[in-house]
Amino acid sequence: MKTTRSTLLILALSAMGIGLIIVLGVRLDRVAQEEIVTRFSQRQLLLADQVATGVQSIFDEARRDLLHIKGGGGPNCLANALGAENEEQITTCRGVTEQGLFSYLQSHPIYAQIRYIDASGQEIVGVDSDGETMRVIPQDQLRPQAEREFFVATKQLDAEEVYVSSLEPALGHGGVMVGHCTVRLVTPVFDSLGRRQGIVVLNLLGEKIRKRLAVLGADEGMDAWVLDETGVEIINVTHPELEGSNTYEHCQQTGDETLIALTEDMLAGGRGTGTYLWPESEGGPPVVKKLMAYAPIHTVEGHVWSVGTSVTYDTILAAHRQTRTALVFLGGSIIAIILAGAVLAARSGYKRAVAEEQVRLSETLRRRS
Repeated sequence: MKTTRSTLLILALSAMGIGLIIVLGVRLDRVAQEEIVTRFSQRQLLLADQVATGVQSIFDEARRDLLHIKGGGGPNCLANALGAENEEQITTCRGVTEQGLFSYLQSHPIYAQIRYIDASGQEIVGVDSDGETMRVIPQDQLRPQAEREFFVATKQLDAEEVYVSSLEPALGHGGVMVGHCTVRLVTPVFDSLGRRQGIVVLNLLGEKIRKRLAVLGADEGMDAWVLDETGVEIINVTHPELEGSNTYEHCQQTGDETLIALTEDMLAGGRGTGTYLWPESEGGPPVVKKLMAYAPIHTVEGHVWSVGTSVTYDTILAAHRQTRTALVFLGGSIIAIILAGAVLAARSGYKRAVAEEQVRLSETLRRRS
């Protein structure tokens, strides 16, 4: 019986040890998951920062280029000629401006179009490119732009200020670049007497911005997008069908206060990471847990876009869960072997104890007889 008790004690201790290992394993797995998510969020924020910095550099360069173009001999000559209302001088300065803008566009393929528009809103000079061929826009294709938002907004700006539009489809002249998306950077032009004589418009190719963002969409399961300051999704690398939709309004409809707060921080020019719930299907309840990282792009003073990325927790933890499944299978096999060994040991000990007891009883009976 002593052997049986020892065997049962070993079995009980084995069970307790296995239970302790399982509890510790669950806790360690939770800690490991939290560590993986933390590291992943740091990585995603770094990627968002890098892309935002890259796009920011495009806008910074475009603003410098716009002010450089405006300060060139052609636009200055044209502004003074328009101010003097000298038709002969206007014709001469138009030719000089055409040559200067054409040369600049030729050496800067990041731009699709450059225009000079007079104070009444009429295009005076324009050059454009379809990505392969550059040209001076014919006079009969130049249009009035007085009602366009960029013209109205720029009339209120000072000499060194710049207006930046959202990412919008180009209307094109004579069909050139129609359907392609561009960002318009616009600044006012003044003559030597300080009188407002129009604006210079520089159209930045949207594809240059999209290419910077493409690196974020390279990872499987990763969504990447850009919001403008109104919450409209102007670029979505992984789901282009969502471009043009108002993400902020959609977030408000979900009712997820965390998601709404994250989106509002994005629109305010914030930077950070956070988790939120998202509907598994359109119109469904928010049940999918996702991680977001975002960083700002200051297109011009007082105006901000935001680069955002998101990925589901299932995607983040997929590799970890595969490893965990393999370890659970291995651990389960080891536990099964231990339990089987303990059971066999208990059975062996019990049989041995029974045999010993039978021998003892037989010996006692033999002595009595």
